Amino acid sequence: FPVTIKGVEVKSLKLRGDLSCYAPVLFGNSLLFVSPKKKEPSKEKPCKGMAYRTDLFQAKQKMNGDFGIPNSLCTMVNSSAMEDGACLNKDFSIVYFSRQRNSISKEGSKLSKWGIFKTELACINEATVLPFVTNEHNFSHPSFNNSGTLLYFSSDMPGGQGGMDIYRVSITESGFGKVENLGPEVNSSADELYPNEENGKLYYSSNGFPGFGGFDIFSLDIDPNGKSTRRTLLLDPIVTG
Repeated sequence: FPVTIKGVEVKSLKLRGDLSCYAPVLFGNSLLFVSPKKKEPSKEKPCKGMAYRTDLFQAKQKMNGDFGIPNSLCTMVNSSAMEDGACLNKDFSIVYFSRQRNSISKEGSKLSKWGIFKTELACINEATVLPFVTNEHNFSHPSFNNSGTLLYFSSDMPGGQGGMDIYRVSITESGFGKVENLGPEVNSSADELYPNEENGKLYYSSNGFPGFGGFDIFSLDIDPNGKSTRRTLLLDPIVTG
């Protein structure tokens, strides 16, 4: 469906036929995205079994701008669980990604929560979970700022506005800083997902602010001190009813 916005054409990429492809990350001449392993889930066929789980895929860009046939990432990243949104560090050597994992709560009950993991894109070592991720809550949709010094993500950890909120944490040579909730200018009592900062603007999805319905895409300006202001709803054809 080619659509032109101020001289820029927006069109659908059929990367894996009729299978859904989402959470794209462009790095170098490659596109990283999430897609079902084999089959698209439906209301008639609930998301059960390996065939309906999601993996991370990589497609190389051709000279004409199109993308080649996608390949599933290695087993250090894609597992028997579900993988979701991902990002890469500044030199594209480390991939950070969401993975659904099973664990045991402090009370001894079984839990199935999303966690954020990292490993080398070259698939040298097993993926490891980030140190601030806990078993009792969800942590997903990691994304770096342009300089690679801040990692954004979504979580339903305590202390937020409700549901899944957008958080960020600084990254230094010595490790991770203090995890920070971005507050009510960004987060609602519902869910905020897939944060991405580009050139001083934070883009993310939310179903908690007035919009077209469901998950809409919003942007905010980020000032030099890291504070967010002026939340804006992205309009058609980026977001439609």
